[in-house]
Amino acid sequence: MVRIAPEDIRKKGRVPKNGSLFFTIFQTFMSGPPKDGQPSPYFGDPVYIYSLKDGINDGFLTPFKVRQISTTLDEYVYTPDDYVMEGEVQYGKIYQETDFNKIIEIKEREAHRVKLFMDMIDQREKTLVFCASQAHALAVRVQEKGKDQTGRW
Repeated sequence: MVRIAPEDIRKKGRVPKNGSLFFTIFQTFMSGPPKDGQPSPYFGDPVYIYSLKDGINDGFLTPFKVRQISTTLDEYVYTPDDYVMEGEVQYGKIYQETDFNKIIEIKEREAHRVKLFMDMIDQREKTLVFCASQAHALAVRVQEKGKDQTGRW
């Protein structure tokens, strides 16, 4: 596994290509060193554009599969008997899929989703995993390796 970090790319001058699973957030992958306080592209203006559709039709690329994982806990309403480890939740608010791993995190839910995902894929194939934030990417990476947030099994 390889974690893509902007400072590593700046230091080495290239994106690593030697891992089977890469963890990054889209913003990190698409932004380069800041210029005038703003992130800038890694890549600059393209010298050639070759669409995914053309690549597939020409036989050079393969179609991708999107794996959407649904669970029985895709909505959550806080009740007083729930344990809050950190931060605050709103009583009676319906937290939906778009809120998970951004506003609210349920570690057991995410661990279950990671296990489902890992069972779905052929781990010998290249895989992109899109996460909501750097913290979410770390949680997915840790859970994929079978450890908790402290690094213990």
